[in-house]
Amino acid sequence: MGLTESKQTVSLTRMACDAICSSIFTDRLTPGGVYNEKRLAEQLGISLERVRKALLALESQGVVAFLPCKGVVVTGLSTTDIREVFELRRAIELASVKKICLTCEPDALLPLGHCLEKQRRAVEEGNNPITFMAMDHEFHRLISQLTGNRRVVTIMESIRGIFQIAGLHALATEGRMARVVEEHAKILDAMQTHNVGEALMHMETHLDQSKEAVNSIKS
Repeated sequence: MGLTESKQTVSLTRMACDAICSSIFTDRLTPGGVYNEKRLAEQLGISLERVRKALLALESQGVVAFLPCKGVVVTGLSTTDIREVFELRRAIELASVKKICLTCEPDALLPLGHCLEKQRRAVEEGNNPITFMAMDHEFHRLISQLTGNRRVVTIMESIRGIFQIAGLHALATEGRMARVVEEHAKILDAMQTHNVGEALMHMETHLDQSKEAVNSIKS
């Protein structure tokens, strides 16, 4: 398999994961419900191979579980899942913004600026949470890539499913999308000026606000 094909395969699997997580958020797939992989692939319009790979990835995150001879069951997000994923994000993303402040030149942050502009337009155009969440995840994925640490990227990818479902719940809070854009802008400004203290403070605030928004919807 060539590099281009490998990247395409990863991208298609990510798309399948995102489609499944979006279906969970919109209650097309409900916690406790048992689903057949083949019918799920047909409903989502995604190949069975991609759906199976996505489900395996989501199983490792605790989002779904396989039942022998029955199918796959959606487990849903627990308060423990939410607590753990935000603890992990705090540890990784605070360290990431600190490293970026210390090692990256402003030009390296241009992709983050482009992503932020897309988020601003999405809010102005009234895009739905699912569309906005894809951009939100891209912003944080770019931060992990800027660390130059492959393992950081891998760990962030390993919680993609929970990240997406939790994020969609957070965005369901009125006005949250606009506030996310403001929070992201402050993080980016601090990194561009190499202000470690400001970057850490704004990332911590962003994560705290996101967690609070998730819990307000889940409670």
